[in-house]
Amino acid sequence: MLNTQLISKNVEINTINGTLIGALEQDLVSAPNKPISKFVHVLYQHRALSQQSRNYKDEMDVAKKLATDLEKLANEYDINTHFSIDTSGEPLVIKERQGEHVILPTHFEKGAYFSHPHADHQMDISAEQLPKIKVGRYTRFGKNVGVNVGADLTIGEGVWFSPNSYVLKQDHCPYSRPAVGARTVRMTKLPAMKICDYAWLGKLSEAGWDCDYVGKSSIIATRSFINSWVSDYSLTGNHGKIIQYFPYKAALFELWECGFEEMLKIDDWYQVNEIWLKQYHTFCQENSFHEPVSLLKNTMANLSVGKNVLDLNPQYGDAVCYAAGKGLNVDVISIDRKNFPVILQRIQDSRFNNIRLRADLDLSKLPFVDGKYYSLRYAMKGYDLVINDLCNLEVDDNNLERRMAESYRVAKPGGKIYFSVQGNYDFSKIVIFAQQLKMHCTDSGYVSHPICGRCAAIVFEK
Repeated sequence: MLNTQLISKNVEINTINGTLIGALEQDLVSAPNKPISKFVHVLYQHRALSQQSRNYKDEMDVAKKLATDLEKLANEYDINTHFSIDTSGEPLVIKERQGEHVILPTHFEKGAYFSHPHADHQMDISAEQLPKIKVGRYTRFGKNVGVNVGADLTIGEGVWFSPNSYVLKQDHCPYSRPAVGARTVRMTKLPAMKICDYAWLGKLSEAGWDCDYVGKSSIIATRSFINSWVSDYSLTGNHGKIIQYFPYKAALFELWECGFEEMLKIDDWYQVNEIWLKQYHTFCQENSFHEPVSLLKNTMANLSVGKNVLDLNPQYGDAVCYAAGKGLNVDVISIDRKNFPVILQRIQDSRFNNIRLRADLDLSKLPFVDGKYYSLRYAMKGYDLVINDLCNLEVDDNNLERRMAESYRVAKPGGKIYFSVQGNYDFSKIVIFAQQLKMHCTDSGYVSHPICGRCAAIVFEK
């Protein structure tokens, strides 16, 4: 016998007669008047037009029409920065030793489309709450590609969605009603998604609802399902398994500042790698890599294989490589990618495949969920260790306080948070900030540091 306490008074079930079923369908047919209905209407028209494409011109026109329709919607509601689809540029024909290669301005091949998530239960959201869409130049949406826009979406320059690849930004909770009873639970509440310049989603691959970042010049392998973020300059396979890194591509874009059309003129990528390796070996002769300071090594020693570490804006990856060598999974988030070529080469030379890098560091809001238990949904999320090595930086009190608060937020309960600062910094300020967050110190002291000579280091526990 079913326990009657399980029956919610907040749920009504009604039968409906007539041809129009549901509030969204009724509003769409009668003449859309709600922001979400008008948004859905634009995407419906876009999908229908994409199905009719017959040639390159049609594919480019689909993108231009979508850009125009979204711009009209934005102007109507005075949300002028909400949508941006860059269709600028001319078609390029790349002639090589044999044949040619056509590269079009941003376009949608036949059947490729943006779709809306189920919006029936969020009919009253404001125009400002509509998902933002921004697409860069020369992006290719291959045949039958589906991009589900259930969260803010930023797509960079030169991105390729291979045929039948899919981006899913809605979440039907598997832990509640089964099958047809399930409903979209987080439309417009999922993490924003950024697909960086030159990212490549392989044929039949899928980026799921918790994927918030697909790295620069990264590749998601054919038929892979990814439901977490993808490292810059990596080839990533099913369920996030990293297959290979591309340090020479990182050097090309980050150190040599290669542009889009310059990149298209390169046809000998072995030579790119050879030139980079010579530069890297010269760098290694002129610079030294070091093990982490003793306090940090001791903290890592207490973590078992498979635990998760976050390193915020490391220099050349000393702690990153040390942690990976201990069997720890390491995430790196930096303010830019200028040191990524060196870090990636160190990773590749050591044959690690348990390190991810991204370059969207914002100390006021790290792009990770809170570190805590999620009951039925997940056993645990968050980091076992968050590393903040500030010895090569001038420390600002406000930035330090924000960094500590965000490090605390993304750490697991019982997780460790490591800080090191130059020896002349007022050590007591760190302790005060930590006490405000109700963290307690587990280890501290002045230790020898390869950059500043002497640093103040401290470890807190959440």
